[in-house]
Amino acid sequence: MGLDMYVNIRNKNTQSKLEAYKAWEQKYSYEEFQRLTEEQKEEYRNSEPEYDDNMYGKELMYWRKANQIHNWFVQNCQNGVDDCEQYAITVADLIKLKELCEKILTMTEKRKAMRYTSYSATEKEEVDVLYLTPEGVEYATEYLPSRGGFFFGSTEYDDWYVLQLKDTVEQINDALDTLNCEYGFAINSDPVTGEYKGDYIIEYTSSW
Repeated sequence: MGLDMYVNIRNKNTQSKLEAYKAWEQKYSYEEFQRLTEEQKEEYRNSEPEYDDNMYGKELMYWRKANQIHNWFVQNCQNGVDDCEQYAITVADLIKLKELCEKILTMTEKRKAMRYTSYSATEKEEVDVLYLTPEGVEYATEYLPSRGGFFFGSTEYDDWYVLQLKDTVEQINDALDTLNCEYGFAINSDPVTGEYKGDYIIEYTSSW
């Protein structure tokens, strides 16, 4: 339970995972389903779509409870509507988010803090941890604010916030490599506008 976030890529001519599931879920109304035999009901339950990446798309990026990143997508790619639907995004969107995270990461400083150093650790140890400077907190609050929600995770501008930004930069770098090397986004984009003219679509979706 909690905020899960995905960036997927799929061929424009295939259904998305969400579309495939909705089509299956809406095949019968409640009244129609109740009129089915037990055998028909079981057959329907067993027909739930299996999410084969080759058919429905490939996962490029995943976050959990990175609510500031989710909020950025909602405000910049979803017209402010947070409804767990799938929204088309562009390479330019990913680059814009990456550059914002990188800028905020320049406004950090190391501090000593007590932390568990591994999942199996039973005691905390003093380690160097990256925190935002006061200037960084002010900038992040304005341009990449955290967002509360049902099991959305921490809304503090602490070391976890910074780690999520570092993870986002790394994931976007990997995703851009994949998009260019495996899907031809660089060679199939207009050199002036950046508009992609290939066969694939990138989408952001979330669930909680």
